[in-house]
Amino acid sequence: MFDLKFSEEILKSENRGNNPIPGTNWMYRTHGVGIDIYRTADVGGIDFDFNKPDPDEWHLKIYFEKQYNEGNLSFAEYRELYEDEGLLQCFIKMALEG
Repeated sequence: MFDLKFSEEILKSENRGNNPIPGTNWMYRTHGVGIDIYRTADVGGIDFDFNKPDPDEWHLKIYFEKQYNEGNLSFAEYRELYEDEGLLQCFIKMALEG
């Protein structure tokens, strides 16, 4: 598909930008030292940086929102977290701490 030896090669200038992933209904957008993989804006996928092996609060928040919007998380069970940013931040901090 991309004929890359290492995943970080997606950041080369010829691969950069906002592009479709061939043969799928997914897109990717390169940014700085990372990549955002998604179906549509804010729905599904994951956004990560190659220089950060562990998740951080900001990326986990985005990941949660994308998965919620995709329908991968129960709307009824996770609505309160989705609608209350402070509560979500609290749970993300707890998850990262422990």
